[in-house]
Amino acid sequence: MTKVQRKSQFPTKETKKILAGQPFRPEKTLPAIPLEKTTINSARLQERDFYKMRDTAAGILKDSRTHICGKRLIGGYYVPVIKNESGKKHYGNLMKCGSVWICPVCNYRIGSVRRVEIENIVDRAKSEEKQIYHLTLTIRHNQYDKLEDQLKFMSGNFANISKKRTYKELLKNTKYIRALEITHGSNGSHPHYHILLITKELDKEKLSKFTHEWNVLTRSTEENTKLRQCNDREDIEEYISKFEIKQELTNSVNKHSKNYWGFLCDPVGNEKLIKEYYKATKGMRSITFSRGLKIKTDEQIMELSDKAISNLLEIQKPVYFDVVVKNQLYKPVIDNAENLDKIDNIFKDYNVKRIENRLIFTKPEIIPDHKPTINDPLENIQSSKWDNKPPGPLVNSEKIVDNIFT
Repeated sequence: MTKVQRKSQFPTKETKKILAGQPFRPEKTLPAIPLEKTTINSARLQERDFYKMRDTAAGILKDSRTHICGKRLIGGYYVPVIKNESGKKHYGNLMKCGSVWICPVCNYRIGSVRRVEIENIVDRAKSEEKQIYHLTLTIRHNQYDKLEDQLKFMSGNFANISKKRTYKELLKNTKYIRALEITHGSNGSHPHYHILLITKELDKEKLSKFTHEWNVLTRSTEENTKLRQCNDREDIEEYISKFEIKQELTNSVNKHSKNYWGFLCDPVGNEKLIKEYYKATKGMRSITFSRGLKIKTDEQIMELSDKAISNLLEIQKPVYFDVVVKNQLYKPVIDNAENLDKIDNIFKDYNVKRIENRLIFTKPEIIPDHKPTINDPLENIQSSKWDNKPPGPLVNSEKIVDNIFT
């Protein structure tokens, strides 16, 4: 008589839900993402510019505001290269996404102001003979954790612990600046907090209780929680490098892991990680200040940086979209905006001429219904094609962005 095996006797696989921070190792080891794909040398990094990196992000993240950042005019007929009060140069009269997470151009503009704000806060604290500490908090992670789940796990636990007495007592006489950094290595995405503590005297017993509660909630270990005192400018520079793109690009070469900006420099094979990063960070704050510290919002910084003290160049709409955008001449133009001879040399092969500080096409037929006036030969342009909507290349900006790297 043949013995029939019951259903309950068959071996079954139990599916386990992997939570962020929960250690889990499957029986079969999946191949880790090789770092060789994201390894880039310092020479190549120095040749990159933020505008080209923005075009890379725009080509991959087509549903983001970065896709049209710098490619939509707010109004008028010219794209000016302006110089603001801080001496920074950038293109004006264009829509900007304002994303510190995925747009390298906007990140640099906001990060430059953040740097000055933090340096001023630190200088004031030192003048008041206060101590400054750099605290790093992390979570346990592995290559199977999704970044979106990790960030929710971190922010949720930090919100819970901030309601506790231990946290409130620690920050009773302490100001803080909390920045979120995300790196990626062979063990997956690694988000962590960098907290700058400013106080007269740090109560290390209360801090120890706080970090212990954090490690219990996040299943992290004491070895991953780091605290060190900031004694000089180099320590502050290291902290600022956690969220400022310029420092991250130069410093990431020596790290064993890469960040989002490194992926934009070498996007081949990293498109999936870039999309995951965008989805996970959407709507999140990159840096948080405690009450009492004088800082501006990202929106205020973008608005103030658009206030020009001088217009160095004024680029005609079709010249900007047909020449600058299509050929990715953003950086050469903006770097040489104060040297008109070099500007002439840049545009000499593109049928573009300069009238004082204005760049226009040399062929009149390119501009429809051109009706010059005595005072300004380019102001009185009566054409529905140009007045009511952006020029041709802008309408097809998706095609421009898509074809930049083909």
